[in-house]
Amino acid sequence: MVMKSKKSKSKRVSLKKKYKVIRKVKEHNRKKAKEAKKLRLSGKNKVEKDPGIPNDWPFKEQELKALEARKAKAIEELEQKKAERKERIKKSITVGLIGLPNVGKSSLINSLKRSHVVNVGSTPGLTRSMQEVHLDKNVKLLECPGVVMLKSQHNDASIALKNCKRIENLEDPISPV
Repeated sequence: MVMKSKKSKSKRVSLKKKYKVIRKVKEHNRKKAKEAKKLRLSGKNKVEKDPGIPNDWPFKEQELKALEARKAKAIEELEQKKAERKERIKKSITVGLIGLPNVGKSSLINSLKRSHVVNVGSTPGLTRSMQEVHLDKNVKLLECPGVVMLKSQHNDASIALKNCKRIENLEDPISPV
């Protein structure tokens, strides 16, 4: 007589059953959340439990007063810590970089930030508008275009020497022969 081996039933859960269980769990959690929300909206607060001191204990009232005093002290310490933390909060500072064109304002910002955050070039007037760069959470750097103070009696030579105008835009006073 040939004996057939009985295959044991697989202990794996089918996907259908798995998803059914997941759906029921989600539905249960949703109902619990709804109930909790209703309790919060209706104003029913959770009743604080007695600390577990038996009624026949001779010093129950003294122990309860000591417990209340410890709670009040803990709350007061917490408020003091919050107040100290508010005093230590650093205010944000903004630093503006101004100067003549092509002196390295953008390069300084890039080196402080240690990455390429502002365009840098050898031609004057590359920065066209004011830019704000966050160095860290408390320091902001403002980069502005080059500032040139010109007097009423200015000529092309003084503008060229102050590096205010692009070389391509300068007129050549002596024409080539």
